Amino acid sequence: MPPEHIITACAVAAAILLIGGAILIRLQRDRHHFRLMQMALERGITAFPGVPPGWLISLRIGCLVLVLGIGLVIAGLLLCPPISTSGPIAIGGATAPAPPPPPSIAGDPRSASPQTPPPPNPEMEHQHRIENQHLAGLVCIGAGVILSLLGIVRILFARLERRYAQESILPTTPAPLPVFHES
Repeated sequence: MPPEHIITACAVAAAILLIGGAILIRLQRDRHHFRLMQMALERGITAFPGVPPGWLISLRIGCLVLVLGIGLVIAGLLLCPPISTSGPIAIGGATAPAPPPPPSIAGDPRSASPQTPPPPNPEMEHQHRIENQHLAGLVCIGAGVILSLLGIVRILFARLERRYAQESILPTTPAPLPVFHES
């Protein structure tokens, strides 16, 4: 196995471990947070000191997703080169000939000579690379548009959450304690 394959395999394994580890830690943290919130709600605690309100977290996530989507759209536009349709690509100084007709049904298929692949053509390989880059750019643009729309929806929901959270806030000031006078 050449060293490039070993290096690539190690890089892929490291990426899987890093991403998988981050996901696993996040899942454990979310599960722990959910259990703490559940216990607090069972005891009647609804407002937590020092914790930002839910609508603010939702707004922050919406802005993050919106910016990520816009960045993907910009990256896709930069990655998406114009495809030139200047005509057929020359193979060996001439245009590509039409493929030969298939062997007749009545004829023996084993007698047909196997077709040899055409020699590598740098112009054609370059054209294929440009087409692949164009496709990757279009995928980035599509993903960016979807993420941008999701970010806008999340921001709108955060505004609704803020309005309903302000309407449903109960007075948080405790009632005055009764004062007993000794007589």
